[in-house]
Amino acid sequence: MNLSVLTRITLLKNKKCEQGAQADHRFAAPAELFVRLEKNIMSSMKFDETDRRKVIAEIESHFGVKLSLVGNRRKYLQDQNKRTFWIFGGYEDWHGIPSEMMEAEEKRNADGILVIAKRGRLKIVIYTGPLLPLIKSKQTLSHTKKGEYQFNIRERGDLLLINEVPKLHLAKLGAATYSTDEKASDKNIEKIETIIRNLSPEKTNQLLEELLKRKKEI
Repeated sequence: MNLSVLTRITLLKNKKCEQGAQADHRFAAPAELFVRLEKNIMSSMKFDETDRRKVIAEIESHFGVKLSLVGNRRKYLQDQNKRTFWIFGGYEDWHGIPSEMMEAEEKRNADGILVIAKRGRLKIVIYTGPLLPLIKSKQTLSHTKKGEYQFNIRERGDLLLINEVPKLHLAKLGAATYSTDEKASDKNIEKIETIIRNLSPEKTNQLLEELLKRKKEI
């Protein structure tokens, strides 16, 4: 379901058809149904690697750093000076921390940067703050059977609050406009780049020659 469908649902919700003293509710979707439908749509959307790369690029630009993975966890990064960056993102209002990330950071015993990206249909709002208060408050976080620590978030003005750590406030870094259409375009480009990388040198040269030929014909 895309934005145009959501728009149609909104119009349907507001449409009224009166016949005499009674309204025909066949054309009126209840407000609670609309809210439920919208939540279902948002929950089906995923904060994926394309979104994550967008956020990482914004963080690198703001802090003037180059980030690299720590181990194989996409959420766990560090800069050239080994400063930690935990980057969480999603449409939902909760996040999970793998236990090995928590344990590794406890051993470092140095403050890093906590990044939480709140994804919407048209933009990604990025919040940043100190990581250490979250590490030191691990006992207040939910702990699942799978070994994850979980926390819940809520937005308040330009701040992002973590329910389980009341004193930890993340400040709004900015909002990166990134619609679903832009994301789809970026994904198509990534697919093309992957195809080209997998071509043999001979096939790559043939492709370039064909592209140059077509460019001259335009």
